[in-house]
Parts: sequence; structure tokens; C-alpha cells
Amino acid sequence: NFHYDSFLVLFFFCAFYFLTTKIYFLYIAFVILALITKEEAAITIFLLGIYAFFQDKNFGVTTMLLPVIYVAVMLNLIFPIFIPEGYALYGRLSIGEVFLSDPFSFETYKEMYTIFTKNLFTDRNGTYLLQIFYPVAFIPLLSPATMLVAGSLYINLLSDYSYAHSIKYHYVAGFSPFIFISIVYVLSYLTVGKAKKLLLP
Repeated sequence: NFHYDSFLVLFFFCAFYFLTTKIYFLYIAFVILALITKEEAAITIFLLGIYAFFQDKNFGVTTMLLPVIYVAVMLNLIFPIFIPEGYALYGRLSIGEVFLSDPFSFETYKEMYTIFTKNLFTDRNGTYLLQIFYPVAFIPLLSPATMLVAGSLYINLLSDYSYAHSIKYHYVAGFSPFIFISIVYVLSYLTVGKAKKLLLP
């Protein structure tokens, strides 16, 4: 049973690689490929834009604008044409649907806060995070800058959908690249001896 989320692993790995190597035309190409693969990639790409901003302001802003424009076009042009009865952009994320329903209402944010606290601070999320980080000795958490880009992880933690809280399914595809990217960054930091200077007298 193949899910096209699996393509996000390759697309995010490549996008990040070409960002760090400053081959920007390929970086943007893979960002676009990730964006059109699944709508939830928009959040990760926006966060990647914040990360990219500190390397190149122009490409960082461009990256942040792409998912915003894409989601706006899909919601206001494409979906109404092909799905006139309506489409739940983030069907398994009620907090997102509440926000999109009326983003300028104070009541919207009160409801979002209620959903946020109810869905985030749960035993199943504690187990889920343990399943993710225990096998890699929690090493990715030592590279918070790259882990913060993992937007799909936040979606899963806040999701109302039980399958999104398990590592057995394809919902990990959107953030798993950043687990291993973070490990690479931490290990590269160790190899240059900086950690040894920090930890040893």
C-alpha cells in the first residue's frame, strides 16, 4: 500500500542538501516538488524558509512565500473549481481547520488554544516522541535548529487522527529526513573536536 508521502523523504533531503551547498535552483526545484506532493509539506517548507533566511535572506523569503501562495491558490482557486463541495486542507488537524475557518476572529484563537492543550499534552504523544527519539539516543535534539524545521512532526503531535501518533505508518515520512540531518550535524560537530573541548577538562 504505497503512499506518496514517501516522496517527501527524498525531496526534503535533496532540498536541504542543495540549500547547504548553495545550489539554489535545485533547492527551489525540490522545494516545489515537496510542496506539490502533499499539502502538509507547506508547513515544513515555511519553516525551512526561516532556516534558509539565515543563510541567504532572498531565498529564505522566497521559500517562506512559496507555501503561502500555494495554499492560498489551492484554497481559493483550484479546490473551488474541482471540489465545489469543499475540501478539508488538513483533515486530520482540527486546529488548522479552525484557523482557516475564520483567522481574524478572537474566538478562533480561543478554540485553537483549547485544541492545542487537549491534543498536545497527552500520554500517546509522550510515547510517540519516545518511539521517535529513543532509537537514535535522542541525538537529533542536540541540533534544535534542524529539528525545528520538521513541521510534519508538529502536525502529528496535534493531530486528532490516532494513526498519526505511531511510527508504524507513513506519517513519519515528512519529518524523518530532519531526524537524520540533525544526527549528521551533531556527529560532524563531534568530529571536529568542539564537543570534546566542551565536555572534557
